[in-house]
Amino acid sequence: MFSQQFDTTWDLRITDGTTAGTSTLHSGFKSTIGFYEPVAKGNSVYFQAVDASGEDAWVSDGSTAGTQPLKLGGHFLPVVAGNDVFIITYDLAKQSNPYSIWKTNGSPSSNTLIKTDFEFIAAGVLNGKLYYGDGRDLWRVDGNTPVKVAMLTASGNGGLDHFIGQTGNILLFSSKDKTHGVELWGTGATGTRFVANIGVDKSESTTFSSMEALGDLAIFVTTANQKGTIWVSDGNDAGTIPIADIASFKPTVAVSAVVNGIYVVSTGDSLWRSDGTPAGTFRLAAMIDATKDLNTFAKFGQRVVFEGVDETGKSPWISDGTIAGTRKIPGSTSMVNGVAIGDALYFSGSDVAHGRQPWRTDGVTATMVANVNFLDSSPRAISRS
Repeated sequence: MFSQQFDTTWDLRITDGTTAGTSTLHSGFKSTIGFYEPVAKGNSVYFQAVDASGEDAWVSDGSTAGTQPLKLGGHFLPVVAGNDVFIITYDLAKQSNPYSIWKTNGSPSSNTLIKTDFEFIAAGVLNGKLYYGDGRDLWRVDGNTPVKVAMLTASGNGGLDHFIGQTGNILLFSSKDKTHGVELWGTGATGTRFVANIGVDKSESTTFSSMEALGDLAIFVTTANQKGTIWVSDGNDAGTIPIADIASFKPTVAVSAVVNGIYVVSTGDSLWRSDGTPAGTFRLAAMIDATKDLNTFAKFGQRVVFEGVDETGKSPWISDGTIAGTRKIPGSTSMVNGVAIGDALYFSGSDVAHGRQPWRTDGVTATMVANVNFLDSSPRAISRS
């Protein structure tokens, strides 16, 4: 599934990898919001779009009849938690408490309102449950009921900053209080607690990003003063340790994945890897500017495919977490929004002759799937259906 962009509108299209099997699911979406960061659940894809009726959350099962608005209205954030899909909406007309949480199975009639008229900071998932912060407290959704997990502002002003990810049965998040500043916290079956002091002192501003589960550990990058550090944590203070320093790190362009038991992360100008130990943490490849687009880091089996830029220009790259297995993929001169289907990875690519088109790769070379351009249009994003 991919979008085809025109001057002021875009169409949602689908392909089976052939020209004959490429067709339009829905046309005439307004270009004020594109087909960006779609979320897949089962055979359906959730995305945000604007049509003649306004802005809404949409869902598509890959058929024309199954491509429809959920009729929730407003900006939205989709979150998959276990077997459930939650839609967090934002009402632009409200000056305060503009958020609502809905649960849906992909049809307007199934929409269930969980909570409305509140402030929202971030959402995370632990053991199939949705957790969220409202700026003061940490909440969990049990069934259709919000349950307060912890009051995060009890020890001073501040509160939840953002969720980092899960390690074992602990959901890690960053939170701020007067004692620690912005630091690492965790919640789980034994309660919610302070985990570790990452920064030098409470006045230091620390950014957490690129968290992944690596065996029983969480591995992530912290940034302070434009320098990065790779950390591992078992959810306890003694087990939260730095394993490598990165001279330059840009969290706004950082993306990560785990392949073959190896953590792979872009830093903005390099690709790094780690097995969770200092000796097994080092740079795989240097780039002029790697993975500018957060959507360009795609899992492909036990490898990652991404857009890299070196002295010869842009091209798709592939890595299995080793130096020998990190290399260019010839064919396309760009790679955006890749998704693995079967033994191929489909992405929005380009070359001099055809401009931007849907492409595919087997990890060795890249080939164009179909020439869908007309009237100065181009495919911009691809998702699995």
